[in-house]
Amino acid sequence: MKPFQAFLAALFAVLIICIQPQLLALSAVNTTAVDTTSNTVDVYVAEADSHSEVRELLRRSHTQVSQRNFEAAIATVSEAIRIAPDDSSLYSLRGRAYLRLQDDERAIADYTQAIYLDPQNPLGYADRGFAHRLSQDYQRALKDLNEAIRLGPDVSDFYSERGAVREELNDHRGAVQDYSQAIQLDSDTIRELKTDRIRKEVERRTVQHYIDRGNALYKLADKQEAIEDYAQALEMTTSTVELQTQKLGPFRAWYAVLVTSISLCLLWIISISLHEFGHAIVAYWGGDESVKTKGY
Repeated sequence: MKPFQAFLAALFAVLIICIQPQLLALSAVNTTAVDTTSNTVDVYVAEADSHSEVRELLRRSHTQVSQRNFEAAIATVSEAIRIAPDDSSLYSLRGRAYLRLQDDERAIADYTQAIYLDPQNPLGYADRGFAHRLSQDYQRALKDLNEAIRLGPDVSDFYSERGAVREELNDHRGAVQDYSQAIQLDSDTIRELKTDRIRKEVERRTVQHYIDRGNALYKLADKQEAIEDYAQALEMTTSTVELQTQKLGPFRAWYAVLVTSISLCLLWIISISLHEFGHAIVAYWGGDESVKTKGY
């Protein structure tokens, strides 16, 4: 029995050695995740007023939005607006929070104020157009999105959003043109991008454009081209999933090692317990009743 116990002890030591680098790798991944979150907060704050209190309020509102506490986020951004009432981005941010609460009227009011403060910013028109579409005011939505595209002709989301509005107005051919423009702009962006994370986001968006264009083509009874768009969306989705699976390979290996290590450790504990219990039960059957007082 002693050689067997020595083998188990050696196995346990090897498992600890195997687990340690995986835990260190996991720690590094968690640190990266924290850094990414910090960068996202900085993006939100970058457009804010230079006032330090406003920046701190925006960081807090970002946390509240990530926790889906939109009422608190609205209150926080409202405090920032009190400090910097001429910052158009604050009204846009509060408008988005109102929109998440399905309060279209207040969202539109905030977007209108943002447009008043910064009439050359296409995002204000695009945001208000989106709010109008949600409230089923499609003509106003179309007007706002036309202005957003005039001011920002290179933003694919503006075209895809206008395409959705045109579909609601039964202008399916116009919708196909908008989705096609969105696909072209995103394709150009993908070719120029060097960052994998951003490229994946744009690719996901492009997949949706293909699906939307396929739906519009289907409504125009152009079923063959619709099928081609669906096939392209499926091909892009498959490629993205395969790429993500390849990159997840090390993490899948880490997961397998960790689960195997823990399982073997548990089996080792069980085997030792059974071994000691075997000694005790044999002694008890042999007439040694003292084992009952020893906790066996």
